[in-house]
Amino acid sequence: MSNEVDFVYGEKGLHAFEIKRSANINQKSLRGLRAFQKDYPEAKLHLLYLGTHREYHQRINIIPFLGLLQAGIIKIFFYQLARRAKS
Repeated sequence: MSNEVDFVYGEKGLHAFEIKRSANINQKSLRGLRAFQKDYPEAKLHLLYLGTHREYHQRINIIPFLGLLQAGIIKIFFYQLARRAKS
C-alpha cells in the first residue's frame, strides 16, 4: 500500500489532496494524508470522494466530489492551477 497523496497545492498555505473513487471511506482511505501530515503538520488535508456527506476527521476535510463539481469549484480550481503552471 502506498502512503502518498494525489496532489499538493501550495498557494496561500499548503494543501494536500487525496481523491477516492468510492462512496465509502475508511481508515485505509486516510493513510496517505496522515503520512503527509506527519511530514507537513501545517498542511490542510482534503479527501474528495463519491459519497454524499461532508465530514471532518482528525484535521482531514472529507468532501463529496460531486457537490464540488456541481458548485463549479473544481473547475475554477483546476483552471487557476493550469493558468499558474503556464506562468
